[in-house]
Amino acid sequence: MEERPKGHLFWAPLTLNNQDPFAGVLVFDEAATIFGLAFGRDAPSLLAELTGSWDQKPFVQKAYETGTDVNAPLKVGMWIGTPFQRQVWQTLAGKELSTVSVLSYQKLAALVGRPLAVRAVASAVGKNPVSFLLPCHRIKRHSGALGGYRWGLQIKETLLLWEAQNTVLRKSDE
Repeated sequence: MEERPKGHLFWAPLTLNNQDPFAGVLVFDEAATIFGLAFGRDAPSLLAELTGSWDQKPFVQKAYETGTDVNAPLKVGMWIGTPFQRQVWQTLAGKELSTVSVLSYQKLAALVGRPLAVRAVASAVGKNPVSFLLPCHRIKRHSGALGGYRWGLQIKETLLLWEAQNTVLRKSDE
């Protein structure tokens, strides 16, 4: 993961249709490293919530660039959060979760190396600044219930359904 933004930060809408279930904003720097992703319909409120504690704010809205190579490696930046939160986010970004459809908070806590810190792990998952890119939506309660989601349970359900229809993921090894 990249550390700090290079140059100015920019933002762009996730979709051109504000009524799309995946409406939201993306925050990125001049090197196209993604530092924030939020779901919702009110861009100014999303940007305020996402970047409220950041020491660097998004500069301007930037238009989508056509012809972007979708096979280019995704660059995600993390410079906010506590060391523990960043450790949880690194685990979310790891290969262990890249092919898992769902995982419990308990199992994630074990992967982080802190099996008794389930609540702290859940809190860090809830503060993930790049939502879908680090698959916090795949983390559920041990009972199988969805648990919470920073951008709402409807978005979490929609993301899980979309992934189930569009990718091949294995069940959690719980």
